[in-house]
Amino acid sequence: MPKLVKIDSVGDDPWQLIDKESLPSSAAQLEAYSLIPAETYCQWAEQLPANVAPWLASDEDVVALADKLTSAPVIALHFAAFADGRSFSQARQLREQLEFTGELRAVGAFIQDQLFYLRRCGFDAFSVADDADLESIKTSLEDFSESYQAACDVKEPLFRRRA
Repeated sequence: MPKLVKIDSVGDDPWQLIDKESLPSSAAQLEAYSLIPAETYCQWAEQLPANVAPWLASDEDVVALADKLTSAPVIALHFAAFADGRSFSQARQLREQLEFTGELRAVGAFIQDQLFYLRRCGFDAFSVADDADLESIKTSLEDFSESYQAACDVKEPLFRRRA
């Protein structure tokens, strides 16, 4: 079972990511704690229990899906490759433009070196392999003691915080 690293805790990840090929034919057939493709989530929104949430591929338009997504308890953003930074932008859009306050989770092919920056963009949960070094991952969230720029985690730039 994958592990879930949050800003303040580490544990087993109860959520299962379901790809388009593995989707059941109806919302009633979904198991609890399922992450389903955002398009399907939006189509089935009225029929879904609270323990089903969307995941978005990095090429999906967060703003176009916003009216259905922002009420979800969790939104997972999928990194198809660690070099694809579009999910960083999606996270910032969700937090800053759409004011999403639920759990924002990174899933897929992100790497440990990106964790600090993922947190700055608004991610607060990270699904990692069950054999990952969890203490090292937690430490990576605090790689730097200060940031110059404003971001989702710190609303003012350093020069304003020092004034």
